[in-house]
Amino acid sequence: MSNDRHPYPWHLDVPDACVAPRRRSEFLHYLQANGRPDDDYATAEIIFGELTSNACLHAPGSLEVAVEWSGGHATLHVTDEGVPIDLDGTRLPDVFCEHGRGLALVKALTPSVRSTPYPGFGKTVSAALPVYPG
Repeated sequence: MSNDRHPYPWHLDVPDACVAPRRRSEFLHYLQANGRPDDDYATAEIIFGELTSNACLHAPGSLEVAVEWSGGHATLHVTDEGVPIDLDGTRLPDVFCEHGRGLALVKALTPSVRSTPYPGFGKTVSAALPVYPG
């Protein structure tokens, strides 16, 4: 499938990205306008919240957030200036641990999540969303 939909790009300064409710709402409205009525928007919203929150908490600088429509579904890309992460070692931590839950949750909610490092700049974490072109 070609990427015939508008990609959804954002450039967010970290303080702006940390004001999540407004951004989450914009993201959700965008997906609903381009997806099917019965798609799992709640799960997509959780994935968005976890990836942007992680970037806010652990990466300096700004974030780039984009949605790509290809392969029959939407994929969320969150690019930040933080250090690369190893998603292979990510698993649900001890229930009392305060760190590591977000990426473990994302891995549980999506069939595909990957981290692409950009040496000297940062990384992009990409996650397939349960949203399909409408």
